Amino acid sequence: MQPGLRWASKKFGRSLPFDYLLSNRVTLKMDVSHTEHSHVIGKGGNNIKKVMEETGCHIHFPDSNRNNQAEKSNQVSIAGQPAGVESARVRIRELLPLVLMFELPIAGILQPIPDPNSPTIQHICQTYNISVSFKQRSRMYGATVIVRGSQNNTSAVKEGTAMLLEHLAGSLASAIPVSTQLDIAAQHHLFMMGRNGSNIKHIMQRTGAQIHFPDPSNPQKKSTVYLQGTIESVCLARQYLMGCLPLVLMFDMKEEIEVEPQFITQLMEQLDVFISIKPKPKQPSKSVIVKSVERNALNMYEARKCLLGLESSGVIIASNPSTVSCPVGLSCPGLDILSSAGLGLTGLAEHYLSSSNYMDCISSLTGSNGCNLNSLFKGSDLPELFSKLGLGKYTDVFQQQEIDLQTFLTLTDQDLKELGITTFGARRKMLLAISELNKNRRKLFDPSNIRASFLEGGASGRLPRQYHSDIASVSGRW
Repeated sequence: MQPGLRWASKKFGRSLPFDYLLSNRVTLKMDVSHTEHSHVIGKGGNNIKKVMEETGCHIHFPDSNRNNQAEKSNQVSIAGQPAGVESARVRIRELLPLVLMFELPIAGILQPIPDPNSPTIQHICQTYNISVSFKQRSRMYGATVIVRGSQNNTSAVKEGTAMLLEHLAGSLASAIPVSTQLDIAAQHHLFMMGRNGSNIKHIMQRTGAQIHFPDPSNPQKKSTVYLQGTIESVCLARQYLMGCLPLVLMFDMKEEIEVEPQFITQLMEQLDVFISIKPKPKQPSKSVIVKSVERNALNMYEARKCLLGLESSGVIIASNPSTVSCPVGLSCPGLDILSSAGLGLTGLAEHYLSSSNYMDCISSLTGSNGCNLNSLFKGSDLPELFSKLGLGKYTDVFQQQEIDLQTFLTLTDQDLKELGITTFGARRKMLLAISELNKNRRKLFDPSNIRASFLEGGASGRLPRQYHSDIASVSGRW
């Protein structure tokens, strides 16, 4: 059992078995542009049927899009076991189309557009599994070349586009910019851009691509985001932006499980997620909602593991990272998931606030993903640590055995049992603290982490506190 969890044993006279308390079914809601739903579903539903069969999940696309021409929904729901749900999320991202475009200058006014059926272009298409089309610009001064491929074939799409550029433009190829676009729901734009556009500026600096969001004051609320640069920079920036899209993980918790507010606060800060727990009317369970972004998906399942007291999150980290995962080493300055809990999809903006100031934490030195227990357990005094953990009554036991903080950090679960720490919850609290303090001490003295966090403003890129209410008021979700 995780620290912060208590079984209501008084009601039942004994601890409740896990199979009674826990359900292993979760629902994940992700944001996929409605313009790409049919591509993901595939002809006759073949693509999505295959994903559902192989992951054991049910995947639902919004029915309202068929009848509502004015307002389309991007929300896609995946329900099933955690491992299958996460696998289905990755598979859906891999099924997305990848379209790159560039403008082709034509020397003569009357020179025809290149023939897409020419042997050379067809060879490129077949070799790299892409399709190529041409769209003539006005006055016949040039043409737009459109290269279509799939996200799960990104490397080949990039290579094929480069070959096509060289074939069509020759020595001018390196000077011709490539562009692509993403359809992102307008309500997510401010969150993804960050304070004063800091997140987008950071992505542009790291990738070299130019990113253009629609004017937020435009009453039409356009959703298309444009990216332009080299082939590599555009694809990298696109990948990074997709890692910043919102995710909502939903699951049930039995009403007999009580979670301490301080424990929720620690989880939100440590894992960079937002957690809401509310009772379900007329049902013996509670509804738990965990919100974050796609780059942080694994931490969402980790939060579930901690809340339910599970031994494992049920999600295995792939040995070969997906081509759609957020690039390693890239952080999201300007994105504050806790303050922007309204990033959740329609109807899911439940608001949970504890009495603790969970925004006030320091992550700039640790280089960790959000706050951690190190920010709560400063100092070298073991009694002080136990006091903050709510374990003050065990202080005498450790003092009698002459165990100081340094020795405490070497203890195992068996050691704690031998010391007489018989309650499961107390031991888990201690083991969690030992694990986190050891991990963060190593990070603290890692020069690369110190330098990276200094340059990037901390791995979670938390915003100044005064901005939290700004985001909330603008999004209209709180």
